[in-house]
Amino acid sequence: PEKTIYLSLLQETGIHQVLNGEYTLTTPTDPSFQALWQESEAFLKRSQETPLKISELMQALLRKPLKLKQGFVDFWVPLFLFMKRHEFALYGEQGKYIPELRLEVVDLFSKSPNQYT
Repeated sequence: PEKTIYLSLLQETGIHQVLNGEYTLTTPTDPSFQALWQESEAFLKRSQETPLKISELMQALLRKPLKLKQGFVDFWVPLFLFMKRHEFALYGEQGKYIPELRLEVVDLFSKSPNQYT
């Protein structure tokens, strides 16, 4: 299953590719991902004005016009945030700053996205 996810959601969409001889995560080249990418980027832009909960991004992706499935959203949000990790500050429970987006943090905000901004 992991190989299928990688091939269909990362490699074939252009998110994971070789640039200048190095593997990198980048903006999707697949047109079907453009609306998703734009909505995710818009969320980050809005979060510059006021803190937004990760759950707000997840809910936006579940609603129309995207209306994505929960399983895909659970995969996409950590991937997108990892790709953009140098463009935002993450805060956890009680407003505590989280300096590094690590696997443990992703696991926690995936379970309780309302507690992370």
